[in-house]
Amino acid sequence: MRPVQGQRWISETEPELGLGLLIHITPKTVGIRFTSSACERQYALTSAPLKRMIFKPGDEVRSKDGKKLVIESVSESEGLVYYSGGNGVICEKDLSDTLSFSLPQDRLFAGITDSNKAFDLRLRLLKSKAVYDASAVKGFIGGKVELIPHQFFIADAVAARQVPRVLLSDETGLGKTIEACLILHKLIISHRIRRVLIIVPESLSHQWFIELYKRFSLSFMILDETYCLNLDRRGRGVNPFLEHQLAIVSFDFLETPRWHARILDSGWDMVVVDEAHHITDHEITRDFIGRLSRSAPGLMLLSATPEQMGLKNHFLHLKLLDPHRYFDFSAHLQESLGYEKTMGKVKDLLKKGKPIETFLDSYGPGRSCSETGDRSSRGSPGGFPVLRAWMRTPQGSGP
Repeated sequence: MRPVQGQRWISETEPELGLGLLIHITPKTVGIRFTSSACERQYALTSAPLKRMIFKPGDEVRSKDGKKLVIESVSESEGLVYYSGGNGVICEKDLSDTLSFSLPQDRLFAGITDSNKAFDLRLRLLKSKAVYDASAVKGFIGGKVELIPHQFFIADAVAARQVPRVLLSDETGLGKTIEACLILHKLIISHRIRRVLIIVPESLSHQWFIELYKRFSLSFMILDETYCLNLDRRGRGVNPFLEHQLAIVSFDFLETPRWHARILDSGWDMVVVDEAHHITDHEITRDFIGRLSRSAPGLMLLSATPEQMGLKNHFLHLKLLDPHRYFDFSAHLQESLGYEKTMGKVKDLLKKGKPIETFLDSYGPGRSCSETGDRSSRGSPGGFPVLRAWMRTPQGSGP
């Protein structure tokens, strides 16, 4: 159909723009004005995603001055369409610009339909997305990480919990950071958490930022004293920790209580503390993280040396995870005396090929402490390498 100035066209890719008016033509392009959307579009003449809009007898149209007309007949003169009905005639260039086709029924009634090929493509995409959404590995794939079995084993075990509160205590080099990132990625992708605060030593702030961004496409904001002060000066009463869903702060930043109240008021879904043995380095920081752990549903502590810093320091970690389970240090020491006997029974069950989950949930710290191999077998496709992971189970089903 030959384009003529004054004709009415609609955009197939942006039907919400409304009824467009062809305002100029060049050998290679056409210009369409969408008055109702206050914009103009330039399209290539040979590949414009445009559809000529011609109404049919029985349709009701409206002119620019608001007069309605039920179409009885349609005629054409010099490339423009004229609609007749009752005692009036309206040229298409005088039609109202406010006609919109963003609703499905409007598109259908206007004859704006896609090809069967496009429909089949969307159907296949939706089916593939449904399969991905139902997959048990959703959130674990897509990251730029090496597929090491023990890391995915721990990440899956932790992410399977509704509200993870866990202490990862792998030895140095076994990938605590990657495990924590996998867990965060899984929980965020599955929409189980939205707001995450990561607390790390100052020297590791940028390392965490880079790992999360380059490997998992998670964009965290590093919040420091300078940034928070600048934001506070621009708008009094602004809480810097409500400006970002994903944030990283350092232990040094927390040593002064200036921002503690605002952090606590920010409603975090998950708090992650790397090098958790540093919690006791500063009394103000220790007390603040204690309050923060009680306000946040999810908590992950990372430390390669949870016991080497002393049993009391390790007990503090457990108390942060579950203050109801670990409430008295003396009682914890007394209970720990029987753990060696418990481990002996666990080894016997493993040798006999019997399940140990129920047994672990009935004695001691349960799955707070698990061993799954040694570092030398980390690349073995037949099993998981050795890994220590301290994890808290929901109350009522063991610690």
